[in-house]
Amino acid sequence: MADIDLQPFFVGVKYWLADGSEHVITAIGEVLPSDALLEKPEKEPTQDELIQQFTLDIQIRLDDFARTRNYDNCLSCCTYAVSAISKFATEAQYMIERRDANWSIGYEILSAVQSGSRSIPSKAELFNELGPLEWPN
Repeated sequence: MADIDLQPFFVGVKYWLADGSEHVITAIGEVLPSDALLEKPEKEPTQDELIQQFTLDIQIRLDDFARTRNYDNCLSCCTYAVSAISKFATEAQYMIERRDANWSIGYEILSAVQSGSRSIPSKAELFNELGPLEWPN
């Protein structure tokens, strides 16, 4: 019986290294490195990415709140501040007050984060600090 040269066959297998680099095995006999990861590693977000998400969360929260009264978004609602229809003008003024309060608190938090005196809050923690958004009756 002839000797058969069996070689590992991992051709096409995709793997990642801890630095996030992606690799694919292309040759018969090539094996996975001992430090290979079979799933893409989650990278920690940078401070800039965290800040970007933080500000986006505030804006989405305000936009979603405005939509509960059928405005396109926060900005759309605020444009009704000079409306001749008192309901719209009242809602716009309230939205402006909520917008200003949310961004004021948000920027205070952000300043503390950037100075290193606190860590960036989770979305739930942030919304708790911003307080509830409820339309007045």
